[in-house]
Amino acid sequence: MTHISQFLGEEADLGPEKRIAILSAPLASSVSWLGGTELGPQAIIDASPALEVFDDELLAETVRLGIATRPVPDFTGLAA
Repeated sequence: MTHISQFLGEEADLGPEKRIAILSAPLASSVSWLGGTELGPQAIIDASPALEVFDDELLAETVRLGIATRPVPDFTGLAA
């Protein structure tokens, strides 16, 4: 089984109930200029532990809703 990096880091994995799902879609088949877009979703997840978890508009830590980082789906054969 492959380890999946958790959005906002491992401490964001609060309990079994998750109300938010993060789903990566590392697609590059429709890029017309520079490549590398398929690396974007993982780069966002890798940088996410540095994000502030307090939402100043909701006045709450949305991370407390539970965040599940799902495995990357198999997009093989998907046409652009």
